[in-house]
Amino acid sequence: MHPEVRRLFAEGSKAYRDTNRVVVFSAPLLVETGMHTAFDVLIVLSTRVETQVDRLMRDRGMSEDAILARIAAQAPMEAKAEVADVLLPNEGDLDGLREEVDRVWADLVARATS
Repeated sequence: MHPEVRRLFAEGSKAYRDTNRVVVFSAPLLVETGMHTAFDVLIVLSTRVETQVDRLMRDRGMSEDAILARIAAQAPMEAKAEVADVLLPNEGDLDGLREEVDRVWADLVARATS
């Protein structure tokens, strides 16, 4: 991960250390760079390659070749799932995903305030 991203994360999260606040950091390549070890909880959204291709072609107008090249540059989903504390399947609709995210959020808040 770019050194500036690491610096900004460290700087921005400093104020929340030793508090009961939940800080969310969303970034690509966390597992690939080893930066995931800096977090108390790693949440990974799990999606099949076919679903990723369909969504990116539909939503971003990307070509299949560009999408597959991007996916190939990332760790396989199995490797990310292995190190995840929470694995959220993301094959369904947004309402279903929202329900799961709400459940995980409630758990994180409860952990932070206990």
